[in-house]
Amino acid sequence: MAKGSLYLSRMMLTGANVLILDEPTNHLDLESITALNDGLIAFSEVILFASHDQEFVSTVANRIIEITQGCAIDRTMILKMIWIGGDIGGSGMN
Repeated sequence: MAKGSLYLSRMMLTGANVLILDEPTNHLDLESITALNDGLIAFSEVILFASHDQEFVSTVANRIIEITQGCAIDRTMILKMIWIGGDIGGSGMN
């Protein structure tokens, strides 16, 4: 897997404008998944990926196009924000 990680890092640093990934978190340990998430979140270009990892999808994706037999469903993701601590600007969120 180290060889794959090196290729991915190289593509992200050399100006690639599209990454296509198939189940990118398979066979990765937690530390590697965290590093991959952080790197993909920082990547400002287009990422197309297929994944069954719900946590990965919810942290990386801002749009999902679900393709099923006979149709496609286009969904825009809403970013989850967790506030730790007191009230934020009177919004009532704790």
